[in-house]
Amino acid sequence: MIRKTVYSILFICLFVSIGFSQGIDAGVEGKKKTTATSKVKKKPANLSGKPSIILKKVSETNRKQKISISASYPQISGTSADADFNRLSLQIVKNQIADFKKDLEKPDRNTSTRELGISYVVSFLDNRIVSISFGAGVDSGGVHPNSYTFVLNYDLKEKRLLELSDLFKVNSNYLNTISNYCIQRLRKKGVGDDDWIQTGAGASFENYRNWTITKRGISITFDAYQVASYAEGPQYVDVPFSAIRKLISKDSPISYIAK
Repeated sequence: MIRKTVYSILFICLFVSIGFSQGIDAGVEGKKKTTATSKVKKKPANLSGKPSIILKKVSETNRKQKISISASYPQISGTSADADFNRLSLQIVKNQIADFKKDLEKPDRNTSTRELGISYVVSFLDNRIVSISFGAGVDSGGVHPNSYTFVLNYDLKEKRLLELSDLFKVNSNYLNTISNYCIQRLRKKGVGDDDWIQTGAGASFENYRNWTITKRGISITFDAYQVASYAEGPQYVDVPFSAIRKLISKDSPISYIAK
């Protein structure tokens, strides 16, 4: 009973942190209700006539299937790439919702409501680059709720998704440099253990799939269990441009930021 109460408190905290406080639309018994809104505006990370961010939301409640979903996602306004970015942003969130539903077992009378919440943070925004970090919280009826990260890095000028490799010179060994920096920082934090850190922060593309651009460098997110325990939570390392500037190509989409 005590363990169940503790896990309930943990999920409530996670529920609030990822944006569930925005509310979930109530559904009709046995029917699904899906809505999308766009009334709330968020200020862009950078001002001075740059694109603006509009918060949109998809909510779904199905009491018969015992599903509750509340997902926020960004739309931009003020660039020639609005339509492309907005379509991609919505699709990424829809994919997460589809994956969540696919993994659920058929409910019975003892099944509690399975919940998915998605929110986002604008890491960087100007007329060239938009960098978004999404946070998802999931309670699918397991021992405890879980969370994970996914990102959207987009070049508004070229109208394309950005991969980490797009930022650096060819054969620059940038992944090893970033990995070594992150491993050192994680060791200093004292999280996990050395084997855990070496495995979860080693120089592989999978380990560095969750990255965003900031004014000062690149921010890396390591989800829970990747380099540390569930109790220690996700870990974040900011890699400053000073540590990677020499590896950034002259035609990199972030070369003007890294100067």
